[in-house]
Amino acid sequence: MAPHFQDLASEIHLLIAQHLGTHDSLNLLSCSHYFYALLLPLAYKRVEVRGNWFDNIISLVQTALRNPQLCTLPRTLHIAEWTAFIELDRSWHGVDWIRDLLEDLRATGYDAALVNAKVKQVSCSENEEKVWTHGLETFNPDAWVGLLLTLFPNLTRLEIQFPERGVYVRRVVERAAKGEFDTPVLASVSEVFVTGWDNRVGLYPYRLMPFFALPSIRRFSCYKIGLNCSFLTTRNSSITDISIDSVSGVRELRDLVLSCPNLESYRHTYMVNDLSCSDVYGMLRFAKRTLKTIWLDISEYWLDYHERDLQISSPLMEFTALKLLHLPGFSFVSFLGDPQASGRPVLSDIIPPWLEILHIVKVGGKLYPKFMTSLLHYINSGKEHNMRLAELVIETWFCTPNIETPEPSDASESKHATIPSKDLAVLENELKQACSRENIRLCIHEKGDPLLQFEPMDSAVGLFEYLD
Repeated sequence: MAPHFQDLASEIHLLIAQHLGTHDSLNLLSCSHYFYALLLPLAYKRVEVRGNWFDNIISLVQTALRNPQLCTLPRTLHIAEWTAFIELDRSWHGVDWIRDLLEDLRATGYDAALVNAKVKQVSCSENEEKVWTHGLETFNPDAWVGLLLTLFPNLTRLEIQFPERGVYVRRVVERAAKGEFDTPVLASVSEVFVTGWDNRVGLYPYRLMPFFALPSIRRFSCYKIGLNCSFLTTRNSSITDISIDSVSGVRELRDLVLSCPNLESYRHTYMVNDLSCSDVYGMLRFAKRTLKTIWLDISEYWLDYHERDLQISSPLMEFTALKLLHLPGFSFVSFLGDPQASGRPVLSDIIPPWLEILHIVKVGGKLYPKFMTSLLHYINSGKEHNMRLAELVIETWFCTPNIETPEPSDASESKHATIPSKDLAVLENELKQACSRENIRLCIHEKGDPLLQFEPMDSAVGLFEYLD
């Protein structure tokens, strides 16, 4: 007799459930008491709030307040953009609209007493309780999202898409950072991913800085930081990993780096109207003793805007803790000259000898053979120049015309840029032999190859559907 599905071990049931969609997982959870007890923690491990906030945020708050045991289960909270009006315009919506909404909510079991009791518990003063309660009673979504953040004490990851304006959520984060709640609120959050309501404007820094003061935060990712004159509010953030997609101003990036004295990883994907590479390196020097990873890349759409802005203009020897360097190929254009030409810097002059992993991406067109020759010289230059290098990854873009080597600006440049031509297969073979001799793992892959040997940059961009 063939074994029944329910006869399988619990561990196998969990492995299967992890590959189910939300709808199928909830259906399986409803099949029996056994599956309910087994899959409930998995179902609530990640909580997503998106779409109609009446149906989602308010019902989630009610469910959590009625079932306190569920509040301990979520580890990730994902909140898509909510409509954040500070006060309900009764002249436009009308009192009847509020009364009708309350009647609809009560018909579904809405309990205002539970909500008011929670607000009383988390408010630091009678005035805050009064203002917060008013915001909830007038159905200000920002007030409801702020209350939602106080319900899950074991959150470790927060993904949040800010609206155009709002004060309640920022107030909750500020109080959580100061430890002003009697119960744990955002106390275990180590990862924060934030975006704004409009990807053209970006988030103003004053909205971001409260997250920097959270006690357990280690990783921060943001899509586009806008211009704002007031940013730096702390120099003691525990953040060690920053990932951002576009920064509008030098001061904003400076304050970002200065806020994190133990910054170990900085990842940046370039967009239009972004900073130049020299600006980024200038600001990263504030963390030159702690940075272990510098990961600079560029969105394919903006290659024509930033090809020259991303070129390295000075050596990276100041970064004494650097272990991983990830850069587009055209960043190294100034250092791909003839290795035999005197007075011209080469790769070994700018890459720190203590570097362990080197990623060179978007290498295409005429740039590729020059890279092969320059990398071969770099590897053969001896252990004094690459004493710790253990992995070299090259991502090729042979069919991309707009990332070829920029034309030399004068005759002297042209002279130094000349590299003896060799068959690509011969160059690749020589580079493989040199890396094998030095015990360096070499990976050469075309763009889009699933075997590409580095993990893609994890950023806030892909977490919300409105960003392409």
